Amino acid sequence: MKRFIAKVSLFAFGSFLSYIVVLVVVGFYGPDYLKKNVQFHPISFGHTHSRLSEAETAGKVEVLIAGSSHAFRGYDTRIFNEHGIRAFNLGTINQTPIQTQFLLEQYVAKLKPDVVIWDVWPNTFAIDGIESLTDLLTKGGMPNQLTGLVMEANSVVAYNTYVVSQIYWNVLNLDITETGKIGMDTYVKGGFVERKLEFPKKTTPPASGRKIFREDQKIAFETALRYLNKEGVQIFLVQSPCTKRHWASFENSDEIDAFFSSFVERGLAKGYLNYNYLAASEMNDSLDFYDTHHLNQNGVKKFNKMLLQHDLVNVRERKAAAR
Repeated sequence: MKRFIAKVSLFAFGSFLSYIVVLVVVGFYGPDYLKKNVQFHPISFGHTHSRLSEAETAGKVEVLIAGSSHAFRGYDTRIFNEHGIRAFNLGTINQTPIQTQFLLEQYVAKLKPDVVIWDVWPNTFAIDGIESLTDLLTKGGMPNQLTGLVMEANSVVAYNTYVVSQIYWNVLNLDITETGKIGMDTYVKGGFVERKLEFPKKTTPPASGRKIFREDQKIAFETALRYLNKEGVQIFLVQSPCTKRHWASFENSDEIDAFFSSFVERGLAKGYLNYNYLAASEMNDSLDFYDTHHLNQNGVKKFNKMLLQHDLVNVRERKAAAR
């Protein structure tokens, strides 16, 4: 019986090691069609590694921007700087409130913002956040800090990507050399990603439907807001504009607005601005976007100009009034 148990244990251990070896080989070198259960892409769009590396040493900023690709593609830190406002963009790929909460808790103490602009793209409240989590695991260089989120996600993809990331960052002690240009994207100091100017191609309109927010995302959202309030940070919730036909596909847009407005009414945010309404007369679906819901650089300039006319980022006047 002891010999049998020993053989079973040896077999199990050997199988585990074999699985890890195959997982690492596929994760590091495998083609995308073999990577369905391990999302390890150290060099890909989004420039997450460049952004988080810069955030470590950026120092104090006045405005911190958080959110998904709508954030890092939609808020040009150069335009903020031109208006005398030092800003940093902490947006990442498909960032959901769960990952936003994590990133804010990691970087608010380092960046010491006076104001946080949270781009609250409704889609990110209705998904599980695995894509965002694996992006942070792959490019963030801090899988140890993400262990709790991986356990909470309880996903095969998250577990596999976590193992490969641990080996990459902590066992082999490798690093990523991320070029300033990846495909059509150029990284801009301060966390913004400028995409080569293009315009939307004719595509099938998005299917209409209700955006049902997940409970775990709503909990993370409120927890993050309470954390920012505790840190004395002023918070503004913003929906950057998408194309009119995309916004029209949201059947419960009134409920979405009411949800975000409720946090202003409860004192957990200073304001909520939905530019799908505020910018409706200014934005052109054919000229100001590169797909149905991402601004191109023409649209970014228009949107940022409108945003900076609002008091929400008028940091210096707010400071003066508080004295």
